[in-house]
Amino acid sequence: NQPETASKEILDTLAEHLTITRHIANQWDPKGSDPVFHRQHIKKDAKDNNLVYLVEDDELLAQQLIEKISEASYEVQHYLDTQTFLTAFKNRPPAIIIMDMVFAEGEYAGADIVKKISGQSLQAPPVIFISIRNDMEARLAAHRAGAARYFAKPIDMPKLHACIDGLTNHYISE
Repeated sequence: NQPETASKEILDTLAEHLTITRHIANQWDPKGSDPVFHRQHIKKDAKDNNLVYLVEDDELLAQQLIEKISEASYEVQHYLDTQTFLTAFKNRPPAIIIMDMVFAEGEYAGADIVKKISGQSLQAPPVIFISIRNDMEARLAAHRAGAARYFAKPIDMPKLHACIDGLTNHYISE
């Protein structure tokens, strides 16, 4: 019975996403503003997980990201280093992780830590990597670690917002 319920839930979610996509496509005007990046957010119920872990050692960039992501009804917790993040992750897993690639531990420290938590958790949240590095090696390291997306700095905030919404099922109002 459980596989049937899970399949129905997946089909319902897909149908809802298709409806939203059709709605956005119907509103799109190539000469006007893009409805995907100017959408309004529904505040989710308290029972829903709106927690975003931001693991970024650049405090100025982190503050900018926190402000922008919080505007969309997300709870953002920032960690400057991977060890503090690991402790927090064990206590309260987030809906999504935004992880820098480069830390003091190495060029691929972000990918290494994500591999570690993915190996320990059966239901690891999606991970978006952000990095100053835009080379193939860094992107491959992120992919091998299980990244959902990869953004090179400077970050395109509307695209990051849309990506977070999509990966966390943070729906737009119709």
